Amino acid sequence: MKDIDRISYTKITVRYSQVDKMNQIYYSRYLEYFEVARIDYLHDIYTPYDVIENKFKVLMPVIESYIKISKPSRFNDKLNIKTSLEIVSEKRFKFTYSIFNKEMSIVAKGYTTHVFVSETSKSVLILNDVFKLISK
Repeated sequence: MKDIDRISYTKITVRYSQVDKMNQIYYSRYLEYFEVARIDYLHDIYTPYDVIENKFKVLMPVIESYIKISKPSRFNDKLNIKTSLEIVSEKRFKFTYSIFNKEMSIVAKGYTTHVFVSETSKSVLILNDVFKLISK
């Protein structure tokens, strides 16, 4: 795997609707946080995701995801998500996420694995071709 030396940070405040009866973030919400962080990463480092979809006609489906929760986070907690990108193969790439609380302790880590897909042909695209296209 090849790491790309670019990192993005996203701030999140835990909303009341995102916690369960134990006042902890409901586990599936972490995937939503990953999505927010991934969109911020693309906007900050490459091209905004809506431009990738609408102008370049390239989609980016999630084909695998993983979450490891280390500490509970609760309503109104302020979280910071560190996002980076790894190349897995010529057709697969992975966003990795580390979520920190205000004390800078890791509360969760995870990743989402993706491919680029042509909106028109639905075929999987070669990463280098797409990254050249969307680079700022």
